Amino acid sequence: MRISIITPSYNHGEFIEETIHSVMSQNHRDVEHLVIDGGSTDNTILILKKYPHLRWVSERDKGQSNAINKGLSMASGEIVAWLNSDDFYEPNIFKDIARYFERHPDCFFLYGDMAFVDRNGTLLSKVVGDTMNYESLIACPDIVRQPSCFWRRIVAEELGGLDETLSLVMDFDFFLRIAQRYKLHYLSRNFSYYRYYRENKSLSMARRQVAEIYRVYKKNGVKLKKGNLKFLALKYARTLDFRKRHTRRGESAGRYSNSGNRKSILFVDDCTGRTGSTVSMEYLVKGFKTSGYNVYVLTSKTDPVIRSILEKHAVLLDARKWRMKTIALDLHFTRTLSLFSVDGLVMAVKNLLKSIFGTAVVWKAINDSHADIVYCNEYAVLQGSIAACLRRIPSVMHIRSRFLKGTFGVRRAILSRMIPLCNKAVFAISQIEADQLRQMTKHQERIRVVGEFFSLEDARMHDTDKARKAFGLPARQKIVTMLGGILAIKGTIDFLRAAERIAQDRKDVLFVLAGKSDWKEGDGEREYFDLCTEVIGRLLKANRIKVLGEITNSMELVSVSDIIVSPSRESHFSRPVIEAWGFGKPVLAVRTNHMEGLVADNSDGLLVPSGDDKAIADALARLLDDRELRTKLGRLGKAKVLAKFNAGTNIDVIVDTCNSLICSN
Repeated sequence: MRISIITPSYNHGEFIEETIHSVMSQNHRDVEHLVIDGGSTDNTILILKKYPHLRWVSERDKGQSNAINKGLSMASGEIVAWLNSDDFYEPNIFKDIARYFERHPDCFFLYGDMAFVDRNGTLLSKVVGDTMNYESLIACPDIVRQPSCFWRRIVAEELGGLDETLSLVMDFDFFLRIAQRYKLHYLSRNFSYYRYYRENKSLSMARRQVAEIYRVYKKNGVKLKKGNLKFLALKYARTLDFRKRHTRRGESAGRYSNSGNRKSILFVDDCTGRTGSTVSMEYLVKGFKTSGYNVYVLTSKTDPVIRSILEKHAVLLDARKWRMKTIALDLHFTRTLSLFSVDGLVMAVKNLLKSIFGTAVVWKAINDSHADIVYCNEYAVLQGSIAACLRRIPSVMHIRSRFLKGTFGVRRAILSRMIPLCNKAVFAISQIEADQLRQMTKHQERIRVVGEFFSLEDARMHDTDKARKAFGLPARQKIVTMLGGILAIKGTIDFLRAAERIAQDRKDVLFVLAGKSDWKEGDGEREYFDLCTEVIGRLLKANRIKVLGEITNSMELVSVSDIIVSPSRESHFSRPVIEAWGFGKPVLAVRTNHMEGLVADNSDGLLVPSGDDKAIADALARLLDDRELRTKLGRLGKAKVLAKFNAGTNIDVIVDTCNSLICSN
């Protein structure tokens, strides 16, 4: 089955050689490449002469549509496509395309995924999914993936080729006419790379493009609805904004200007320290930056070490306004204060004020960053979603924990309805977090479970010898670590009492406790804190524990630990478990709903009853004595990280969703 590729060209000597190579290096033997040049005056002709396999002409024409029609009349392949002279194909994709047409004789039009790259070929973003059909093309002409579209030659013959009166949206018109007659088939593979840069014709003449889209609507008898008119109006408004940004860069675009026409995302941070949600956000920030976004983070963090990690990939905006240390609301499941108590009423008033002023802070940040989308890093910063709704830009939210319990469940019910209503997509860290939303909302399609993030590259980057010295840990003792500090819900006392039991019989183990070690007045934690410090005192006297307090480099500590313990009494997702598996370390956890869904007992970890320090001690003794068991649990845990918590795969899901939301908006 022959594939004919038509490349219209005019003065694209800078890019056309890469285009030619992307066709000639394909794994399908029967390929015909026709270049229809419009009389280029740069080095294009010299490049074309270097490749004898090309069929090419160079002469004045009546525009790009005319050039493509010339190519269609010359093409001899059963399958046809056109590839502009600044775009290029995915390597070794033609064989899959030809095979699909051969196996599906009813397929007359096939399209795949497409990636955007900048002038230098650096990846900006991807467009994925089965989204093209007649209705979606009418609703949003921008979803056309022209370089990733292939059709049988008979289709062009029946339709009469491209409309030569159109110079910018002839692909939209052509594919719309095809969609009226044929089903558009989809193959889930990336087909091509579309080069997106300022001099690109579709970008630099976008205002004229709006007028041509309107003509296509009228020509094809499309009855214009409110959505069509809104699309045209927004597209026209954005071209004016684009022109302003490029003609007066830095003068009238607010405090922060966009680079070129890259998309901008504003993250709204939910905490002041470096918790598990912060580590996850760091992965996301890096992922969006790698995908070509301008990234901004609205944060209350002041620690220079934590800020420096984020500043590698993002511009930080200060969320501390009007004497507010943080805009995050007190809505975590650990907050058990009743609204009928004095402390509960004070908390409610503070939340109300934070809701109002927090929305104003995010509004200003959207202005400063020219955000195309807002990313709320947790439900505690719901104001970010509200501000985005008011600004009519999409927002998404990550749910990493359960909602507060409350007395009558009123606040929980309000949250469960508000979050899906104010966000176009909600990413839940596990099924448990997703279910607490699905019980009370009609917007089921917006809720999606996406696993945590861990990159095995992080595991390879850490120097364990250096880390041991930095934490002051001995080389000859086994290190048993708990991350979580002193907190009742974390089950700290169970870990400490288990440590005392082990310490009575063994001298080859050192226990490490890391995390925040203080309490909040009104939470009933003082008594628990005193109980824990009493046991810590005895272990310190015997030189059997090291208390590190709050640290910013938890993964380095995990890398030098031999066993990670997660004794939490309250069910919640534990990021240290994922990090331990990423480093191939065995995990010991107590049975909670989250842990039973995460850890496979005696396969990739050990599970013991909640609140049972003796069971924890017995399981620890078993692990310390059985090296093969430790190795097996670590190996299978690492395999689970690769399968379910791979940073690259899971972040791609989120980035692709945000790309689609921006396009739809």
